[in-house]
Amino acid sequence: LRLLAALRLGDAPVQEQIDACSRGLRACPHSRDLQAARGALGGGQEPADSGEEAAALLSQLAETRRIADDPKDARRFMAAGDYGAALVLGAHGVEQNRELGEIYLRRGADGGDSGAQRNCGMLLLESDRAAEAAEYLRQAADQGDEEAAATLLALGKEAEQKREALDKQRQERRPQIAHDRAPGAARRTRAAA
Repeated sequence: LRLLAALRLGDAPVQEQIDACSRGLRACPHSRDLQAARGALGGGQEPADSGEEAAALLSQLAETRRIADDPKDARRFMAAGDYGAALVLGAHGVEQNRELGEIYLRRGADGGDSGAQRNCGMLLLESDRAAEAAEYLRQAADQGDEEAAATLLALGKEAEQKREALDKQRQERRPQIAHDRAPGAARRTRAAA
């Protein structure tokens, strides 16, 4: 989807945009967004994957994992982010494994890969770990990741709305608390009993 968005912004030819959708659908065949984009572009139905394409994809994925696991390879952090995302989504023919995906995403994120930082932050948000998520999203936003910056902005607005609602609840309860603590309130309570 990122490639498709970039192609649209750059006014790429329609066929190039359709090809981007096709590649995305081979990786994530159930993506409704990609299916809708391809349909809107007039791309029709995606042809069935050939056995050769599937074997090539699995080979590429194995190489990505090998690079991600190689501490001497300078590409390891980007590869870890890519492999982690595939695991989290269950894409590219990989069985979904969110726990292992998080390990790879953190490896990529801690190594400075902005895509891994954003994806790790989003995964942590889905897991109700907002404080951890915000840190990874901030790191990605600091590197210019607009999606991470937008998510942080939305989280900030949501937090502010919650604070305002809590403040309003506290203010509404204060008159009752003040009344309960007023001098003579205890005597009135005892006298009523």
